[in-house]
Amino acid sequence: MRILVFGAGVIGSLYAARLKDAGLDVTILARARRFQFLCENGIILDNGYTEERTVHEIPVTDRIDPADVWDLIIVCLRKNQIADALPELKRANTESVLFMGNNVKGPGELIAALGAERVLMGFPGAGGIMEEDVVRYVDSDEGRGSRWGVTIGEIDGSQSKRIEEIKDVFHSSMSVETTDNITAWVMTHASIAVPIAHALYLVEGGTYELADRQDVLRLMIFAVRESLNVQESLEIPIVPKSVKIYRWIPVWVATTMMRARLSTRMAEIGIEGHALAAQDEMAALADEYVELIKQVSFPTPALHALYNIHDDE
Repeated sequence: MRILVFGAGVIGSLYAARLKDAGLDVTILARARRFQFLCENGIILDNGYTEERTVHEIPVTDRIDPADVWDLIIVCLRKNQIADALPELKRANTESVLFMGNNVKGPGELIAALGAERVLMGFPGAGGIMEEDVVRYVDSDEGRGSRWGVTIGEIDGSQSKRIEEIKDVFHSSMSVETTDNITAWVMTHASIAVPIAHALYLVEGGTYELADRQDVLRLMIFAVRESLNVQESLEIPIVPKSVKIYRWIPVWVATTMMRARLSTRMAEIGIEGHALAAQDEMAALADEYVELIKQVSFPTPALHALYNIHDDE
């Protein structure tokens, strides 16, 4: 299978390197200075747990040539970067474009540009930060007996031959799951991730600082509950169902759970690293939530406070 990874940030670099190491035919698309760096140095990865550094040579391009045929394009861009990439992706000679990342509004924009039959969605199981063109990463599977978790799915929920083939591609180097409602899965993730990011901005610090702020943790938990309520009121199920726990457990239990989660190396590099580096993306996702909030009839005071929403806007 011939694969193009579109985007050379943390996730794009990480997945391109792992898939290439698994023996797959992988090329990564990068722009400007990042393109030049990868051409000269390859992909440099630092494991955030072990501090091990590895260097991965991989073919690099800075554009999509319509004459090139790709079995799969994996798009690893921030949500607010997707719109600018769609015209180039539309011209790509491929039948499968997998968008990996946050999405609140659903696949409508992607389908309108590329056609429903070409679009797939997914979410990575790793995170990290870019430090002088070196990717410092952590894996959510680290230490749990599995490798490099990722979730993918067809837009229509089908367990198609294509999704099974793509699952096999990822499974060559990481753990992977499919879901029959990837749109809901990705939105559910955003319902938690976006409040966490904005709570970090509120404390003007990292995950360890947030873990010490009981007042902001409570506000964040209430914002997560409101996000999930908005989601269900719009008839978008909470996937996986285990996330529903945040809607009913006592707030003090939820804050204790979240405090433990935030006080980890995984959170420091994977959550804090992305949230602080991608404030433009998180702002765009919050704006999308504002539009959804306007469609419901119940109050959302925590989201109003966290996202600085004013009803007269």
